[in-house]
Parts: sequence; structure tokens; C-alpha cells
Amino acid sequence: MNLAERIVQEEENARIDVMTGLPNRRVYEEDMKHFAEEPLPKDLHYVVVDINGLKDVNDSYGHETGDKLIVGAARCFEEVFRGWGRQYRIGGDEFAAVLTDRDYENRDELLRLFDERCLEKRNQEKDAWEQVDVARGMAVYDPEEHDSVYGVVRRADKIMYEHK
Repeated sequence: MNLAERIVQEEENARIDVMTGLPNRRVYEEDMKHFAEEPLPKDLHYVVVDINGLKDVNDSYGHETGDKLIVGAARCFEEVFRGWGRQYRIGGDEFAAVLTDRDYENRDELLRLFDERCLEKRNQEKDAWEQVDVARGMAVYDPEEHDSVYGVVRRADKIMYEHK
């Protein structure tokens, strides 16, 4: 591999979360900036997910088990929302998705499907998963309610914190 190819490869690697393979916070910030600068799609949905209790898992079972939970949550998130938009790992145990690719008739159905996938993971990793809960929030762009993508993000965050 020559130097130019290696630089390109390293730049690509710097945009991916090593643990989950999802786009990382850097990509998320770039995408949010793009959404802030352009007219928002009418079908924009924003989903945020946070794993509650991860510290207790790390303390009880070790960081390797906590990492497995993060990867498991990422797979749930990716399986449900793949093809509907872009998913990101934006923090240690926090994920976000910007969904813009389809018409959503029932957003509650998406969240129910996400909850089911997480329940399946819980049944596979019983001991550790019993100590965690997944809080999630979803907001839909409404031009009368939100002045920017950041307004949609704030609404989804508020809903997520109500579920904590």
C-alpha cells in the first residue's frame, strides 16, 4: 500500500467507531452540520438511545461484558434502522440515528421493533442484560415546532430522558 492509499485508509478508519463499526461522533457532527445548513427533509426522524446501568455491569461483570452490551445494543440499533437512514455511536453508551429515506406511517412500530430486538439480546446475555435498560426517544421534524435539526435532537433527547 503506498502512502496516499494509507492516508485515505486512515482517514476512513478515523470516521468509524472501532468497537461497533458504526459511524462515530465525528461523522455525526459533520452530518448534523450538513442538516443545519440545508432545508430539512420533511420525513426526518431522529432517534437517540442510551444504555442505562452500564457502569453497574462493568463493575459487576467487567468491561469486556460491558463492551459486549454496547456491541449488542449497536446491533439492535443497526438491524432495526439500517436502510432507513444513518446510525451513529455518539458516546460511550449512546447512539443516534437520522432517518430520512422512507415514509414512516407508524413510528411507534419502529420503536417496538427496536425494543423486541433488545429483548432478544437480553435473552442471549441474561445476567448482564438484566442490569441494564435501554432508554430511547424519537422526534419527527415539524417545521412549526422545530427551527433546525438541533430542535429535533433536543425533542428526542427530552423524550429519552423521560424514559430513564
